[in-house]
Amino acid sequence: MASSVSLCFLCSSPSSPSSSCSACSTPACSSYCLSKHIYQGSCLPFRIESSPTLGRYLVASRDIEPLELIISEQPAAFGPSQFTTPRCLSCLKSVRGEYSCPSCNFPFCDDTCAKAQAHVEGECSVFPKFPSLPDFSSPASPQYECVTPLRLLLCKESQPEVWRHILLHKDHTDDRRQYNEDAVEREQKVIVGLLLEWCRMIDSGYTEEEINMCISILSTHSVKFTPNSGTEGRAMFPTFAFMSHSCDYNARHVIQTDNTMQVFAQRKIKAGQEVTITYTSLLTSLPRRQDKLSSLWFFTCSCERCVDPTELGSNISSVACPACPKGGYLLPSHIMVEMEKEEQRIEKEKEEQKRKEEEKKRQDALELMKTEESDDDLDDLLDDLALNPEMFKKKEPEVSEEQVNEAGEKYEKAKALHEGQDKSKNEKWFTNMDGEQSSELDQVPFYAVPWHCSTCGMIVVGDQVEALLNKTQTGMPGSKVDKVDDHEAFLTGTAALLHPSNFQVVITKRLLSQLYGRGEGGMEQLSDEKLARKATLCRELLVTVSKIDPGFSQFRGLTTWELFLARNEQKRRNKEITESGDKELKDLLLIIIICLQVENRITTPWKVSNLAKQILKQMDAELDITSKEVARLYASIMQPAKQENPRVFFDISADGEPLGRIIMELKADVVPRTSENFRALC
Repeated sequence: MASSVSLCFLCSSPSSPSSSCSACSTPACSSYCLSKHIYQGSCLPFRIESSPTLGRYLVASRDIEPLELIISEQPAAFGPSQFTTPRCLSCLKSVRGEYSCPSCNFPFCDDTCAKAQAHVEGECSVFPKFPSLPDFSSPASPQYECVTPLRLLLCKESQPEVWRHILLHKDHTDDRRQYNEDAVEREQKVIVGLLLEWCRMIDSGYTEEEINMCISILSTHSVKFTPNSGTEGRAMFPTFAFMSHSCDYNARHVIQTDNTMQVFAQRKIKAGQEVTITYTSLLTSLPRRQDKLSSLWFFTCSCERCVDPTELGSNISSVACPACPKGGYLLPSHIMVEMEKEEQRIEKEKEEQKRKEEEKKRQDALELMKTEESDDDLDDLLDDLALNPEMFKKKEPEVSEEQVNEAGEKYEKAKALHEGQDKSKNEKWFTNMDGEQSSELDQVPFYAVPWHCSTCGMIVVGDQVEALLNKTQTGMPGSKVDKVDDHEAFLTGTAALLHPSNFQVVITKRLLSQLYGRGEGGMEQLSDEKLARKATLCRELLVTVSKIDPGFSQFRGLTTWELFLARNEQKRRNKEITESGDKELKDLLLIIIICLQVENRITTPWKVSNLAKQILKQMDAELDITSKEVARLYASIMQPAKQENPRVFFDISADGEPLGRIIMELKADVVPRTSENFRALC
């Protein structure tokens, strides 16, 4: 019996013993594929699998610990975004026209950037002379749109192994054309036409299909590329591009200053489990996420968070029910669940119709027998009677008038039900799902999915909820507003409309947690009340983080930093120099360091991590973070977070003399809307 051939962990081609990993025996077909498995002498814990529904996706080849490196790779191509102002094609910083490449006349920062390999071997060798730009503040010329697709396309000749890797990805050109035909047709003229005809790449054997594939891959698989301060572009990382999306993801990615894409585990991942990232923002509603995923990546997410109306208990999308007497909240439905319900309803209708048709046929047959009776038929019956005298001796069942009336009522109810079903069929919340037209998912409006009240059961059409969210969103101060009162006013004004954990509320709370204590005077200028408010906001945010962004996430690291600042100042004022208080602060600093130490070194998160290390040193704490310590802190943050009820107070005085303070705990865990309204008035 012939031995089975092992397949390459990356591309699924037959492996080669000479190219497989000598340390862990992971099969590989070439030195290129093997290079994706090894980083600085260590084996990376992933492999690529495929399925008819997911395509190619990434799974853990062994158990992976939190913050363990999973992928590290350089881009197959990088360059300016499709629509951009003029930028240096090497470092991707803005340019003003002070220097241009002597060969192709593209503007650059300086001679060093103009001599970069990516440019010299890329567009500089292909483009005719670039026309001088009269205005460097306006959108760039169409040639800029061609640069990144061209660099990806040239891998076919310059890096054939990379090109083979790129070809493993699906070409979504047809999907994109179906979704936005005008944009794709424009690309045919601006990018495909320019490269094939103006640059004469058709003479070098390149085809329209290959250029369209590169455009499509960049559209669906490239990422925002900002490795250094002031840079902005896009890049395609071929192994990273295999990673699937989940709103309940388990990994996070970082682009380092040397252009390397690195993927780290955010929480524990079991061997064989899929490794996922998020393609969209954490803080947005379910319909908005689904709409974006469908329009840009052509799928609908059915992860655990999306199919749970409460979104893992976070209520990120929830809004107040407009008519609930008990203050309930509207929860969104998942479109796939609603589609299944509709399919079941249609199937039930078909079965009922079939039953009725069969019953009608039976009744028609009985009527036919009555109307077509003849003497011969009567003779036959007499013959049967003669053969079997007992045949007609059974009594006919007696039917009372009450039973007749009951049957009539059942008929009327069935008739009303059927008419109601017909009515619901004509007034259903989505389109093209009745079999009369195409039922493609991209024709189903995500914003029309019904929302259900968790308390009274009321159903509201989704587009009405979206209209409410659009209206409240216009009142959000946003990150450019640094006045605390404006953000607090938004929370007060929307307390009766939005769930306390709605994404707009969470975004505003996150901004507030950072604004309290910012500016001149820092934390010391905050009153005790405002300091307590900052700490409360941070704890509320960490409850949300534990549900929608669990593990050692950037969100957790930055929020924990704000909590540390508040708790450190509170302890300083109250002179809480106790062993337990000191341990709390040290644990907060350790969590900050662990969460943020993998970030790009030019970013604020990494700088926060570095500052936390310095503070920890001043506290005479050990900086050697052992695996045991990481495991202890991981276990603590993965515990279900308990929502702390807010506390408010009344200061009581008589004749100008303070008599004391009454502190009240608001039962937000029982009546969240009422508690938030009361807190906002204090």
